[in-house]
Amino acid sequence: MLRVLVVEHQGSGRLAEMLRSEGIEVGVLPPSVPFHEHRLAQAPQVVIHDASMSELRLAVDLADIPARIPVMVIIDCHDEGVVLDTYARGAASVLSLSTGPREVVARVRALARRFQEADAPVGDVVAVGPVLLDRTCRRLTVAGRVVHVPRREFEIADALMRRAGLVVTRQALLSELWGGHRRDSKTLDVQVGRLRGRLSAVEGWTRIVTVRGLGYRFLIDEDLRSPRAAES
Repeated sequence: MLRVLVVEHQGSGRLAEMLRSEGIEVGVLPPSVPFHEHRLAQAPQVVIHDASMSELRLAVDLADIPARIPVMVIIDCHDEGVVLDTYARGAASVLSLSTGPREVVARVRALARRFQEADAPVGDVVAVGPVLLDRTCRRLTVAGRVVHVPRREFEIADALMRRAGLVVTRQALLSELWGGHRRDSKTLDVQVGRLRGRLSAVEGWTRIVTVRGLGYRFLIDEDLRSPRAAES
């Protein structure tokens, strides 16, 4: 059975009741209770943070949740900048308050499945939306347009795209790219920033976001569509 822990700032219980009706095991965590003190804290497959952007506790709440557990944040805001900032704070998925219950349940199940499959073997080609990375010819394209990147940026793209939608820590990237040798993380920040700029210049979207204090996340199409789906 899928296990979900819900942080409900409004205290209405509506979200928890809806998830239970779909056969999901649900625990409810008031914002006044530390995450680690809840009985499901070590076992949830997804944490749902039902918040409004007036809640200044958001960053603290997400920081308290281990990176191995995906966090879905439901916000009452359609602004792209706010949505991207919420991803940068550590959210794995961001939904509008107006999202229908069936879509919420579908997103929760998909998020849990995505994290479970994160360590599954991948082939020589990795695709995230229109972004395609081919290891055999070391080519990175966006909707068929070649994005010329140096070797190290290609390797960063490879590492992030293989874990698309998940947080990849700086330490994990440094270890994978440089074999555990000590490197200045500022150098990594610069290279990730350049890669981010090259991709956004072609696609027109910010694909790579920085998760403060942790690392980076390569956004999937579902993440990018959500604010516009709410507006349409």
